[in-house]
Amino acid sequence: MKKKKWMVLMAVITMLALAACSNATGETATEETVTIPETSSEEVLVDSLKYLLNDGTVEAEQTAEEQMTEEQTAEVQVSETQLTENQISVTQAVENQKVETQEEEIVYEEVTIYYGNGASSELNTEVTEIEQLTAENLIAVLAKHNIVSLDTKVNAFEEQETDGEKMIYLDLSKAFREYLKTMTQEGESIIIASLTDTFLEAYDADALIIMIEGVPLETSNASYAEPLTFCETEQVLMEEQTTTEKE
Repeated sequence: MKKKKWMVLMAVITMLALAACSNATGETATEETVTIPETSSEEVLVDSLKYLLNDGTVEAEQTAEEQMTEEQTAEVQVSETQLTENQISVTQAVENQKVETQEEEIVYEEVTIYYGNGASSELNTEVTEIEQLTAENLIAVLAKHNIVSLDTKVNAFEEQETDGEKMIYLDLSKAFREYLKTMTQEGESIIIASLTDTFLEAYDADALIIMIEGVPLETSNASYAEPLTFCETEQVLMEEQTTTEKE
């Protein structure tokens, strides 16, 4: 651009010099000479200066536009960066809130688990923590002590209170009854006592009815249609023996 300006300026100076020389010699145009419109050196100089000034103005405007475009681009990039940071902050806040909410929802409770001793008819006890008091969680803990089989599932569980007494109904899958079939009469008594005492103490209930697929539990050793109360193994054994003798 600077080179172009210098070339224009040199052309102007050359034209001014030629004009001055023509005036000095007093030469006139002949008939064969091409007539050039009279233009004073001042007019040529003014036009040339206008061209140079306009060219500089255009260049300045282009530079200003380029600078403005760069500034706008930088502002957009800053805005996008701030927006991304804000989105990340909001996402982290939501995730933290979810974690806090989940931690608040988990309620750990202590329960006493009854299970067979093996060496005697007495029951052992173990205090353990579960995330929430549910029939499913109790069955899962009892399965660790072989009181129920690992495939025993809870079909339904219900609590009822009548005349100040709390009754609970536990409906288990067929897997529990099949598990009892593999036990001796004494082994079955320990399992029933452990299951009954664990649920009654956990729910602070007075009696438990065990059902299989909606029907009261019945095995080759005993029928459990009547509500079961808190008991020790000896009590269950006596009841089963009495039931067997009556039959």
